Amino acid sequence: MTATAARAEAAPYVEASFNYIAPDCHYSILYEEEREASTLRFEPHVARIHDGRAAGGFTLEANGFELIRHESAADLFDPAQVATTYRAEVEAIIKEKTGATDVLMFGEVLRREPDPTGKAYQPARSVHVDFDEKTVRNFVRGMVSPQEADRLLAKKRIVLMNLWRGLTTVERAPLAVCDASTIAAGDLRTGDIGGRAADAPWGWTGYNIAHNPAHRWWWFPRMAPDEVLLFKLCDSDKDRVQLTAHTAFDDPASALDASPRQSLEVRTISFYD
Repeated sequence: MTATAARAEAAPYVEASFNYIAPDCHYSILYEEEREASTLRFEPHVARIHDGRAAGGFTLEANGFELIRHESAADLFDPAQVATTYRAEVEAIIKEKTGATDVLMFGEVLRREPDPTGKAYQPARSVHVDFDEKTVRNFVRGMVSPQEADRLLAKKRIVLMNLWRGLTTVERAPLAVCDASTIAAGDLRTGDIGGRAADAPWGWTGYNIAHNPAHRWWWFPRMAPDEVLLFKLCDSDKDRVQLTAHTAFDDPASALDASPRQSLEVRTISFYD
């Protein structure tokens, strides 16, 4: 038995239905703002999601994710403060945790369910990995000058990582992450985000994930606003653990009057000498 399987066996769990990609759906398009137009075909599977608090000991390098404590000085409901104060905090977190020399940030996303304003994204309810390495490199080219992009992309290692936190205690639609060491290459199905893959060279592609009984899922119940979940999505060093699949799910233990989920995620690209 692997260490991941042994840890899972010992931890309490809940079960919920996950939207895995249909195994024969090798290419699909996701329209984030008009999801009914998307071409994804899902195949639901009941997954066992283990309590990460009960197991503990997760690290970015061994499992692809890690929970840390961080109290932000920013008002995270204020986009201006997220773009300034919080971005600076995120850069400091990444550099301290990983030893990165440079960090770029993009794609701050507020998700809320339900959202009476219509201004927030809904929680993503399919098993996926946001972007592949080609897309990450394209992002770098689009974010900085050509000279700076050349400098950064010449670095020894490039990593795409998300930082996810609840803006209030997460009582419903929590985030589940799959131990990246249990993801196999055969589980990956290419996904085009928003039809942008056709807009070369700035195509946006990532991966939808087909079901594999070897997957080991975790969540951290009732994540508080001073907790941040870091998870790694892409690493140019292919020998390292990466491709942390994730999805929102309906926690069967959530109360009927549970507060709406309000969460913030920031995507980061970090560079290493």
